[in-house]
Amino acid sequence: MRDSSVVGGAPINLRRFNHVPLTVGLVLSAVLALALVLSRGGEALPTETGAEQLGQRNLDVTRAAAAQVQAFLGIDHQNRDGKA
Repeated sequence: MRDSSVVGGAPINLRRFNHVPLTVGLVLSAVLALALVLSRGGEALPTETGAEQLGQRNLDVTRAAAAQVQAFLGIDHQNRDGKA
């Protein structure tokens, strides 16, 4: 009876053979992911980071505060009795 790991009288190292496609696949996936992020930048990432969310919230608060200040400054403070 022949051993299935022997071909032509020379043994085959099946462990190394099975890891080669896995390694090639992982390297190829990493290269493609890196190329995607480098070519599209932040658009390639699916979600915002916590810092980006806080930055957007701070920007919204700043814009709202500026609108309130402009509304306050637009009031005619000289007309105290309500007559135009």
